[in-house]
Order: sequence, then structure tokens, then C-alpha cells
Amino acid sequence: MSVFKPLYKDNLLLLYRWFQEPTINQQYARGQTWSLKDIENKYHPRLTGLDSVPSFIIYSDNTPTGFIQYYLSLNPVLIFRSCCMILL
Repeated sequence: MSVFKPLYKDNLLLLYRWFQEPTINQQYARGQTWSLKDIENKYHPRLTGLDSVPSFIIYSDNTPTGFIQYYLSLNPVLIFRSCCMILL
């Protein structure tokens, strides 16, 4: 069973590790090199409520397997947009 749990500060190192994976780096991180500090700077506002992009870690059988976020779109046809990265 898969469960979405809100992103917490303790998850930032996990995100950093995932961003180092070649496929994640190319597809999700758009080939940008991310340091742990870059990850903290990007996601910390979400943890403190300064950024309104709800973000979650996906767990499958209590193992973190992915990340998902959603945000409101300015396009009236697409009210919600989401982005997901999954490691298997």
C-alpha cells in the first residue's frame, strides 16, 4: 500500500540523495546540480508555510519511494498541476 506523508525537514537529505540519481537529475531536476543547501533553500519555505506548494514523500510498505507536490495553476482548464518523482 502507498501512503503520502507531508514533507518534513528530516526528508531533505533524502531528497538530496534522490536528486543525485542520474534519471531524477535529468528528468526532474532538469540536469541542474543540487547541493544539500540548494535543496534546503528550495523546500524550507514549504515546510514553514511561506510557499503554498503542498509536498509529500510517497511511502510504499513504509519505504520512501517517491516525492509528489501539487499547486494551483493559472490556466483555468488545469486547476491543479502536480509533479512526481518515483524511485523503484
